Amino acid sequence: MQEGIASAENAEISLYDGTTLNLQGARAVNLLGKVWMGRLQYAGAYLAPSWSMVKHLGILNTHYNISHLF
Repeated sequence: MQEGIASAENAEISLYDGTTLNLQGARAVNLLGKVWMGRLQYAGAYLAPSWSMVKHLGILNTHYNISHLF
């Protein structure tokens, strides 16, 4: 049984500047695929990859994997 957000197709999560996305899983948290971030203030913002930050405080008895495939 899979938990939470899962997709074999295209999936998208949109966040505004300054927001936080918290991921929690019973066994692991996996982020796979293309990660595109930018600002809406200029045209083409989402055509360039940007950075992401993972805050792993409080993660106990589990692990997380991040794969940015550009």
